[in-house]
Amino acid sequence: MSELQVGGLALVIGCTSNPIDVGKIVQLDSFLEEGDETPDGGFTKRALWLATGDVLHRMVDGYLVTSKYGLYQTKNLIPIRPEQDPLDVTHKEELHA
Repeated sequence: MSELQVGGLALVIGCTSNPIDVGKIVQLDSFLEEGDETPDGGFTKRALWLATGDVLHRMVDGYLVTSKYGLYQTKNLIPIRPEQDPLDVTHKEELHA
């Protein structure tokens, strides 16, 4: 199975704190270790992926708010690999009409 990587896309398959994000596609911006600072000035309690997307949600003071980023455990993400463009011939074979 492919691994998650910075700059790659991933599908959110689980999120205990914000289940509304399940099924969303996110872009992985960085991997935060335990104790690293988050964009809102907090600190992680465990290793998490910092991801961005169009509509992500997170809890702030007990309220669900729309955000430009989300924090996800590795187990809650599946990498998405874009398919290779069939017109991008990078091997010895050529496409013939």
